[in-house]
Amino acid sequence: LVIFGKANVGKSSLFNILLKEERVLVSKMPGTTRDIVSEKIFINGIPFKLMDTAGVIVKVENEVDRMAIEKSKEALSKADIIILMFDGSIPLSEEDHTAVSLVKGKNFIPVINKVDLPPLVDKEEIIKLTEKEPILISCLTLEGIENLKKELSNKFRKPDMKKLFYISLREKNILNEVLRNLKASLKETLTLDEVSIEIGEAIRKLKLLVGEEFDPDVTKEIFSRFCIGK
Repeated sequence: LVIFGKANVGKSSLFNILLKEERVLVSKMPGTTRDIVSEKIFINGIPFKLMDTAGVIVKVENEVDRMAIEKSKEALSKADIIILMFDGSIPLSEEDHTAVSLVKGKNFIPVINKVDLPPLVDKEEIIKLTEKEPILISCLTLEGIENLKKELSNKFRKPDMKKLFYISLREKNILNEVLRNLKASLKETLTLDEVSIEIGEAIRKLKLLVGEEFDPDVTKEIFSRFCIGK
């Protein structure tokens, strides 16, 4: 889980809030965070590796800037989900547009921070820019933080066990054989008779699977697991 955006949007503040401790130095001076900082956290019972990144740098002035950019890009490439932060109290900038371009095609949630201040970024602007509905938060008042946590946990929600079903190794093997027959029937080099044979085999195996045909080998397999004595 990577927090990303331009400098001074509140990335480190959000990092500390989600971590529930002052792990990262927070300052009004842009560029306070230069290296990747990571910690393991739980959000609604789901484990995350939380990562704070350096602010987006458009004009590279030194080697430190270049290294910060490379590390941020590396973190983005490995991220399962990205929190893309915007500062709602100032107009959108070149850095914001650069940040959006770097997360295009990735799994990200746009977040507008500093909603406790007079707004200078319209929600519709972010929707138009990112093609996603942003979550509004304030790292100062904690407004919207629970909504963000809920959205994050929903993206990694555990499957409904009632909707799952289990199959035996025999059933799995039959399904794999059916798949092989169907794939074989698609070969362009086969004659119509050969295609018919492959499809017929697939149907026969499916009937075995649902019990419409009897397989004597199944009985042998079942009784081979028991020791019957006098």
